[in-house]
Amino acid sequence: MRGRARLASLLAVAIAVFALSACGGNGDEDPPGTVKATNQFRFDPDSITVRFDRETILSFKNEDKNRTHNFTLSYVFTDLDNFVNVDAKPGEIKEVKFTVTERPAAGFLTYYCTYHQGQGMQGRISLA
Repeated sequence: MRGRARLASLLAVAIAVFALSACGGNGDEDPPGTVKATNQFRFDPDSITVRFDRETILSFKNEDKNRTHNFTLSYVFTDLDNFVNVDAKPGEIKEVKFTVTERPAAGFLTYYCTYHQGQGMQGRISLA
């Protein structure tokens, strides 16, 4: 029974992320749950929603042909297994897994590229 609930949760997150990424209208053929690093120092999408206390699995795709980008969460987790800091070289796709186990005081998490946060490369994660 727990496996079915987990599968249903993962499916709900994938649908939500897909719906958010579809709003961009860029016509890309990326699977649901993909967060892309662009060559304009941006994430696409720059806002996603994940379920509280459920494992989230995203694909982090670096579309920049010239630079390595990074997906890092600013939230400090009590469980070090959930620390998120993933590098992707140009053209690479990496899997990002995390579970939000505590509600942040600000009501959201910020994800960013450690190399290009100064150029505005960051996004927001809301909790469902």
